[in-house]
Amino acid sequence: MRHRPHPVPRARARRAPLRTHRPQRHPDRCRPRLHAPRPARPHRRPGRHRRHRSRPPRRSRHHPHRRLHLHRHLRPPRILKKFRELRPRVHIHLATGQTEDIIDSLLAGDFHVAVTRLAQHPEIQSLHLYNDDLALVVPPDHPFAEKGRVSIAEAGRQPFLFFERGSSYHSLVYSMFLRAGVVPESVMELDDMETTKHMVEAGLGVAILPVVSFERERERGTLARVEIREMEQPAQLEVGVHILRNRILAPPIHEFLRILTREFGVENTFQAAAAARA
Repeated sequence: MRHRPHPVPRARARRAPLRTHRPQRHPDRCRPRLHAPRPARPHRRPGRHRRHRSRPPRRSRHHPHRRLHLHRHLRPPRILKKFRELRPRVHIHLATGQTEDIIDSLLAGDFHVAVTRLAQHPEIQSLHLYNDDLALVVPPDHPFAEKGRVSIAEAGRQPFLFFERGSSYHSLVYSMFLRAGVVPESVMELDDMETTKHMVEAGLGVAILPVVSFERERERGTLARVEIREMEQPAQLEVGVHILRNRILAPPIHEFLRILTREFGVENTFQAAAAARA
């Protein structure tokens, strides 16, 4: 038997290393990198980019001429009931606030009618409706509640609750005391008439408020009315209706002004001014 030599294995061809799109890094540069934590970003609403300008507030789905602004001390149910009978499809928006804020909203175009304390402004046309009597309001267990009438000097010695300083109502009440030579003792300043009534009920002080604003509390016996004598002039608050001057008003607004002026027995000068412009 013939011996065959063992076959010599052929040398395999050395393949070139596969190259990827990512170049190889130096071994010294393959160390993990430590990144500093990113600072927390301020909260942003979804769908808004920080470079985008802020959008204007979304307007109501109701037409702007259907928004009516009435002050808190006016009792609107009877007037609005008549208005709803004539315009049942009109949506009414009622809001409350201080006279300064109401006038600013009227000038900004947020509302087309404002019923509040009579104010003067070159861009606003005003009409006087009535005078609201002011009276001293005390808790039912206060010593003044039994008297029913006190002097302005006696009222000034009581802890007084005022509206916030700078408001027209604060100036009105404070000037009533200064004209009589009395400096009242202010213990608290508030920005809302309802809150003021609650503070008086709690016995934290006394206040001067429109009579119509605390009729319900007086009937329930939670507040008492006290007259102030020795006043240079009657304690009254002039209430009026305000609209923007030289503006064309929608028919529902004219209808509301007609009902409002007829309810208080005053002449509707707004209608005459609109006819003159036409």
